Amino acid sequence: MRITKDRLISLAKNFALEETYRDKQIACIFLTGSSMGDQFLLNNTTDIDLVIIHRSKTKIERKTIRINNQIHYDCWTYPIRIFQDAKTLRTDTWIGSSFSDETLLLYDEGHWFNFQQAAIFSKYFEPETRYQRCKPLLNKARTDWLQLDSLDEKFKLEHVFQYFKILENIGYIISGLINFPLPLRRFALQLPQYAAELGKPGLAAGLFDLYCPLDWDDFQWESWIEKWQIFYKQISSLDDCPAAFQSFRMDYYLQPMLLFRDEMPEAALWISLKTLLEGTAYLKRKRVKSEVDVKRLLAEVNLGQVHFPARLDQLDAYLDALELAVEDWENSNGIIK
Repeated sequence: MRITKDRLISLAKNFALEETYRDKQIACIFLTGSSMGDQFLLNNTTDIDLVIIHRSKTKIERKTIRINNQIHYDCWTYPIRIFQDAKTLRTDTWIGSSFSDETLLLYDEGHWFNFQQAAIFSKYFEPETRYQRCKPLLNKARTDWLQLDSLDEKFKLEHVFQYFKILENIGYIISGLINFPLPLRRFALQLPQYAAELGKPGLAAGLFDLYCPLDWDDFQWESWIEKWQIFYKQISSLDDCPAAFQSFRMDYYLQPMLLFRDEMPEAALWISLKTLLEGTAYLKRKRVKSEVDVKRLLAEVNLGQVHFPARLDQLDAYLDALELAVEDWENSNGIIK
């Protein structure tokens, strides 16, 4: 099927009509994410990101709904109560950014969205607000590194998961000082641009070095992707698999990996590692044994037991450089601490 921006918007409008007819407690629905941009496709796959504001829901919920294997809805439902303090949401990494000008309002009761957007974005890009979003992430990255560095217990996959979360937060810091946080599929694609705009282009290459193999020539992509597919299918076959791992979403991850693996392997590897580690954490919670030896896979990119101490040393040096870069940004923007 040929996917156009108009088609995506039409599908989003139809979804909003059906949802608001079915559920009278919905206060607002709007379209956000890649569907609002010009580059909404990656290897002919995309999702339709929808934010639903609900009057009676008590917690944040996520659901994904299949349209076909190329497109699906990715819906986040937020309880309206969490929007009582717009100042707090300005400093939230994800919720605040979804209220940007790059949205399409599909349903709104009483101009709720307009009031919220004005309140959240009135000072969203001011240096002080950017600082308030990014400084806690930097502090957490260093705290989490210290925790990993002081561990005496046997190496576990959870340690790699924590390590990867540090890398993810680093990416959010770099992008957050310039623009919005980077989504999964475009994380490694856009990071070099944001690092360059920050005046520290080496931060992107340095981050890639923290999870990529030393030599891509020896990396066995065919075997890696085959095992990744086995792993993904196992999770998607479980009765209560997470919204992110529904079977119809496999191409959403796989097709960009196939697209990037030759020219931008760091982008393909980021997608596969993120899903591997999140999937492993889910299987552990469910007490289900993985059909793939994830530890052996991670060892192929020097994230196994043997190389993990060296990776932590590498991360330590990187965090030192990042802290100095953020200090330079604070000084140049007149941040008073």
